[in-house]
Amino acid sequence: GSARALAFSRDGSSLLASGGDAEVYTWDLRKQECLHRYANEGGTVTSALACTNPVRGWTPGQPGADGFTVVGSESGVVNLYDTRRISDVGSRVSTGAALPQVMRPTPYRSVMNIRTT
Repeated sequence: GSARALAFSRDGSSLLASGGDAEVYTWDLRKQECLHRYANEGGTVTSALACTNPVRGWTPGQPGADGFTVVGSESGVVNLYDTRRISDVGSRVSTGAALPQVMRPTPYRSVMNIRTT
């Protein structure tokens, strides 16, 4: 599919890309390979991506302690994914193929019907 939104990870080692297929791809910039690939739940064409910093004061292992990945779609759905959970699940399902198989994680939080004109 086409890339319509890009975001660097908070440490700058990865690039997230998403677009017409509503799948989010995490690329390792040093190794030049796709680490994770997941479907944006309830989303259509991706229009925005962002990576947050870790949430201060949260207990390690708690959702958001390592930050969130925020995915917005043209349908008005905005999903927050726990960055640690995506990394953990992605490392287990990687098959060594050119692209990892598509994961279907559950968002930590979702906001519906956000639209701009």
